Amino acid sequence: MEQWAKRDGCNERPTTKKRGAGLTVTRWKGCAKAIDVQLWTIHGWGHEWPRAGSVKEPGVIDATKVALDFFDAHRRG
Repeated sequence: MEQWAKRDGCNERPTTKKRGAGLTVTRWKGCAKAIDVQLWTIHGWGHEWPRAGSVKEPGVIDATKVALDFFDAHRRG
């Protein structure tokens, strides 16, 4: 993600916030062309897609909804 953020002209230092039990969101700001780079990490999970019905812990996200919300907020003109 750091290389992706660098290619998109983002600030080198991201901000990191905890969003519930075991969930961390890392964001790179100041990117070129209003680009938004984010990394959502669910601690203790491997490389699997958390989705409705498969969420193992309370407060863990439905990744499909998060992705669709992100795309809705970043439509190309």
